[in-house]
This record gives sequence, structure tokens and C-alpha cells, in this order.
Amino acid sequence: MPAPFLPTSPTGLAVGTRAVGLIFSAYPLGTVLAGPVVPRALESFGARAVVCSGLVASAISSLAFGLVPWALSSSGSDAALTSCLATCRLSGGAAAAACETGSFTALSLSDWGAHMGKVFAAVEVDIGLALSLGAALGGWLYRAAGTLPPDAAFALPFAAIAAAQLLLVPFVAVSIPGKAPRAQVAVSPSGVWTPARIAIIFSVVAWGALNEGIQPILGPHLAAVAGVDAATVGFAIAFNSLLYMLSALPMGLLVDLPCMARRRTLTIAAGWAVYGAGHIFLGPGAAALGPRQEVPLTRGAMGLLGVASSACIVPTMPELRTGLAEEAIPRVSAVWTTAFSLGALLGPLASSELYASLGFDRTCELFAATCALVALCLLAAARPHGRLDEALDVPSSPRAGLPPLPVSISPIMLRRSGSR
Repeated sequence: MPAPFLPTSPTGLAVGTRAVGLIFSAYPLGTVLAGPVVPRALESFGARAVVCSGLVASAISSLAFGLVPWALSSSGSDAALTSCLATCRLSGGAAAAACETGSFTALSLSDWGAHMGKVFAAVEVDIGLALSLGAALGGWLYRAAGTLPPDAAFALPFAAIAAAQLLLVPFVAVSIPGKAPRAQVAVSPSGVWTPARIAIIFSVVAWGALNEGIQPILGPHLAAVAGVDAATVGFAIAFNSLLYMLSALPMGLLVDLPCMARRRTLTIAAGWAVYGAGHIFLGPGAAALGPRQEVPLTRGAMGLLGVASSACIVPTMPELRTGLAEEAIPRVSAVWTTAFSLGALLGPLASSELYASLGFDRTCELFAATCALVALCLLAAARPHGRLDEALDVPSSPRAGLPPLPVSISPIMLRRSGSR
């Protein structure tokens, strides 16, 4: 939600581009730091308590983030402003780890069997919807509050996301299962981390870095070359998420096909190749056509990145889960969340520095080179033969009594919409 307006708001301009990158990175840092703790909390308190507590804590941190500029308007220095904003985002990221890991674990421990691709496609569809609405709504609310004092306009989007998180708590409390048996959250067995799984986790780190790294630099770039406002930047980011949402479900259907069981890692590698091409279009390609075509081509490139992202991400959790014992699922879910957040932590820091030093086009070229490297790693680690689940009794349909899918996904949606 803050990506369209934070870099160009009076608050963002006061602290500077590098500080904005630090503020963006504080959110995933909190998620990374909380990652090892959440599985233990799931063991002690259960998914319901962990997710509900995470939602409440996330709402408090979101509201506090929006009120920081007002609280420090008369006496705070730029350094104090940066520190307080980063602290609020850090605590929000830690709360988000509880929401996302708890929800992923509740879904993964349910016997969806051969439908896991569709389940996680549904997760990513809802995440894409949340990111689309979050980016567009953040930019729109900030622009709509233009007649208010700057501090009030800054606080309005964060008050909205905090209210949404609090409203979701009672629905989660009656829908997500409570404490799981202790055996289901035991330490992961040996042999879990095969080369293919390690390569997939590496790709999740890289995707988090590139996907989130573009957020703090896209607004200043478009403002400099085309003079666009925060709402236009928000709609460009929303278009990326919209295309991601529309392509995630077909990708989930594809992943569940029996013939794709041995080709999921190759599918992820192909997605990375297209993802690299999208960054070439976004940077050097748009610049070559001149300022008049910059915004339309940027929007198209962001859409291409959204489509490629579905191939990069949707197959990852079904592939990680294939052949995995139930005892390892909470830890692997936590590793997935931590991997994404680690990338999201490093991405804004690196992109802000690269943008300040090299400019937008060269930064996109480096992003494209990173995509090529990830694709090569996935190709090298792809399983040459055999399905891990061939000898397993995998049910073809979900068992009765599963948690309602939309409610289980909702905490993840709000976590991702607030992260941007």
C-alpha cells in the first residue's frame, strides 16, 4: 500500500531515497527475524491463536506507522523519523510472519492431495488481488486526501489497512484450526533439503528481492521521466498484480496435471527466463522509445512481470511439499516465508543503492542478469527422473472438515497488501 506514495510524499522526500529503501526493507527483516520463532509458537498455541495475534499486532503497527509523521512533526529530526518508521515496519513484518506461516501451515497440513497446485494457485490469486487493491487503493486514498494536511493524508491508507486486519480477526478465530498435535510440528526429518528444493528456495529469495526491489524506485523513475503522480504509479503496480492474479489459477491447473509432476522445476526456470525479459522491457526497452511511450510500455512490462511471476511462484510450494512428511511441513512453510522475506529485505536496499548509483535502466539490466542466473541454477538442480510421491498414498480429494479456503487465505492477503 505505501509503495505508490511513500517515496514521493513529503515524508519520503524528507528522509531521502536511501532511507525509503531502508524503511521498505524493515518489514521483511521483521518477518525474517520472526521466522524461526513462529513454528515453535504454532507448536505451543496452534494456528488459530498465532494468526489472530499476528493480525492484531499487524494492525497496531500499521496504524502507528501512519501516525509517526504527525507525532514527530514538531520536534522530530529526519533521523528520528526514519528510525520510528523503520521500527513500525519491523514490528509489522514480525506480525506478518505469524499470519502467513500460520495460514500456509493450516493449508499444507490439510489433505488436499493432488489438488495442491490449485490450492496454492488460489492463494496466489487472492494475493494478486490484495496487491492490486493495496497498491491502487493506497495511491487513490493518498490522492483523495489531498485537501487534508499532509500528515493526515499519509495516515489515511494505513488506518484503512489496520481496520481491515482487525475486522478479519473474528472470522479467522472461528475458521482456522486450533492447536495441532505435537507430532505435526516436529523437527524436519533428514533428507528434506535436496538440491532441487534448495534451488527452489533460492529462487524464492531472488523473486522476493526483484519483485519488492522495483517498488521504491519505480515511482521516482516515472516521476522524473514522465512527471506522473502517485496514483499512476499505483495503477502500474496494480496492473502487475492483476496479471499475476489472472495467470495464477491457470498455472495451478497446469501444475496439477500428472504429466507436470516431473517438470515443475523446469516450469519455474521458464518463468524466470520470461521474468528477465520483462525487466529488459521495463528498463532499456522503455527508455529506447522515449518519454512519451515510457508510461504505456512500463505498464505493459509490469504486466509481463506479473504473468512470469505466476510461473516463478505457483509451482514452488507444491514442488516443495511433494513427498514431504507432515512433520516437516510447518518448518518448510516457515522457510518459504522466510526466504521470500529475506529477498524482500535485500531487494529494496540493493535497488535503492543501484538506482542512486547507476540509474533505473542499468538496475533493470542487472535484475535481468539475476533472472538468467536463477534460471540456470534451477535447470542444473531439476530432478532428472522419478516422482517423490510415486510410492505415497496421495488422496485425490480433500478430506471433510477442512478450514474454509477464503478465510485461511485472508491473513496472507492482508499481509502482502500491507507489505507494499
